[in-house]
Amino acid sequence: MNNYVYGQNQQILIQQLFQKIEQLMVEIQKLTNFSNQLIMNLQTQENQYNTLKRQFNDIWSQLSDKQKIWFNLKNNTQHYTLSNEAFVMSNLITDIKSRVSEIQQFNSYQQDYCKQKKCQLCQEKDYTISNLKAQIQKQAEILLKLQSDSEMTKPQYQNCFGNYQNQRIHTEGLTRQRFASQKLFQSNLSTATASGSKF
Repeated sequence: MNNYVYGQNQQILIQQLFQKIEQLMVEIQKLTNFSNQLIMNLQTQENQYNTLKRQFNDIWSQLSDKQKIWFNLKNNTQHYTLSNEAFVMSNLITDIKSRVSEIQQFNSYQQDYCKQKKCQLCQEKDYTISNLKAQIQKQAEILLKLQSDSEMTKPQYQNCFGNYQNQRIHTEGLTRQRFASQKLFQSNLSTATASGSKF
């Protein structure tokens, strides 16, 4: 009787032990799956980190030394080191995303500023060119007016000179006539005087 009871108890203990072993195996499988999932997550995060790091380096390389110094002073940028810890990787990815976004915004601001500066310079050049054109046009109008006035004055001057020449010729003609008449008169007078002395 005692042996029978003892045998029954052993079977019950063995069954309970097997049940515990099965439960442990299930838990071990769960832990294995969780471990595999964690490794996959870490690998994914590492890939994301590497991708973002490349993007960061690509954008960073586009900045000038002055922009890099300005960015470092403003954001206190530090050099990152790869880590296998999930929370560190996650923090690094978040940090790099924010910094990449900041650099993109900074680049966009710089490009917009350059475009605005170029537009301003173009406007200033257009304004200068317009002023020069206006000055040239004004000078051309003045020259044309002077030339026109000169051409209008020239015939008058020529007419005055012609009148002066005609008057001079006329005066000289009269003078010659007077001189000839006077000479003829003197000649006649001399002849008459000579004739009178004979008588």
